[in-house]
Amino acid sequence: MANFTFRMITQDRFYGELFFPVSYLKRYMHRNGQDKYFNKWVSDQINDINILCANGTHKFKDISELKLEVSKEYSEVTITVKDNNKIVYSANAYNDEFFPLSSNSLKRIAIDHIHPMKKILMDNIKMLPQLGIITGQLKAIAQKANAKEFKAAGTVLLNQPLLNQIDIELLKIELDLIKSNTKLQLMDKIENLKKRAN
Repeated sequence: MANFTFRMITQDRFYGELFFPVSYLKRYMHRNGQDKYFNKWVSDQINDINILCANGTHKFKDISELKLEVSKEYSEVTITVKDNNKIVYSANAYNDEFFPLSSNSLKRIAIDHIHPMKKILMDNIKMLPQLGIITGQLKAIAQKANAKEFKAAGTVLLNQPLLNQIDIELLKIELDLIKSNTKLQLMDKIENLKKRAN
């Protein structure tokens, strides 16, 4: 859970029209007394991750163990659901074939957005005005248009009076909208990278 939480709160997305700077949003929410809300927002998504098995899909919240079994001959990922061990599968980059997930490290298991985050943001851009304000603020502060500069701009923005332009209750509605459109699954990291390249 700690590993997946760290990934969820560090996967900033800086798209041209609209940013989703989740690491900045975490700091902003915590600074404004919304840490309980934000932590639940993250954990709800993790608990809803789909884990594919031969006989169907299980939610992360329903498993009691995720285990990596490694030997010289093979490495296998299994989950325990209601005292039953099940082999975990991964979809390929096109989500049309499935194979047993083989990994000797959590680093090689990706949390995949079944529907890309960029599509979620662009499809709902008119309903995300608070994120639009934050995007504009980060762009105005950043010295260059790259992820490193936008992250640095987030630190500056946290100490700016411009924050008063953000309606935190409306921002929470926007985050809940994004969460309601987010579907996640565990996936082989290489297949996930292929998917991003398509």
